[in-house]
Amino acid sequence: PSAVIGHSVGEIAASVAAGALDLPAAARFACRRAAALQRLEGRGGMAMASLPFEAARERLAGRMGAEAAISASPHSTVISGDKTVVDEIVRQWRDAGIEMRPVDTDVAFHSQHVDEVVAEVASAAHQLRPTTPAVSLYSTAMADPRSTAARDSGYWVTNLRRPVRFAEAVHA
Repeated sequence: PSAVIGHSVGEIAASVAAGALDLPAAARFACRRAAALQRLEGRGGMAMASLPFEAARERLAGRMGAEAAISASPHSTVISGDKTVVDEIVRQWRDAGIEMRPVDTDVAFHSQHVDEVVAEVASAAHQLRPTTPAVSLYSTAMADPRSTAARDSGYWVTNLRRPVRFAEAVHA
């Protein structure tokens, strides 16, 4: 390919495809990341809203327990957080005429829920030895999708904790 984009955990595979990470090391890291996130099961929820990312973020401003987590397309955003809060938002926003689709997960990815496992994921990522990608590798974790930031431990913490900027990476 002439360029590669991954989405959330898919950025690990994208980094391998682009030549920035070694396959066995990346596979080990993906497994360790998944194992850490398993401990968060049962507490969270996610839902897709038919709103642009910034509009969803504005509607959630000041609300505790949920945040805009994924910029999925120019017209859709995934919110993530406490299951009861996300369920309440789904009802409220539907009543306001916003199309809402619950996501089939009980982990609140890319929300404050993952703060609990960030240190463990960072530790696992320290074993990676990123190199310069052989092809363009677009980021869904950084503000600039064309960022050349190394796929090191700091990058993978950002990837886990900050919103996924998929729409922005596709646009770039």
